[in-house]
Amino acid sequence: MPRAIENAVLQRTPEPASWLSEIAKEHFKYIVPLLIKDEVVCVVDVPVLEAACELYSIFRDRTEKLSDRKSALASYISIMSAFGVTYKARKTLSISKEAGSQEADPTFGGLFDDKK
Repeated sequence: MPRAIENAVLQRTPEPASWLSEIAKEHFKYIVPLLIKDEVVCVVDVPVLEAACELYSIFRDRTEKLSDRKSALASYISIMSAFGVTYKARKTLSISKEAGSQEADPTFGGLFDDKK
């Protein structure tokens, strides 16, 4: 079972991993504060974001083969969509937040109770 600290929303940007390329480190320093501002990134998400930033670096490296660049971009978009980085993902997260914050409609209260 995860400890509470691992599920805590990050309050500040951690240092990127030393193994990241320079482009990946720059992207990490750019994207993570934006995600922190939206309160969508937790401690356990950091390694996933580091991997995504390295994929972004591969995409940006023009010396890589085109197929590698396309694959890296697709993987990057897939990972980052989970954090609301694409328009479609932001709309989905927005809908989820709205639905989670609403109380039950009193008009239908008790309609689906098991009492007979």
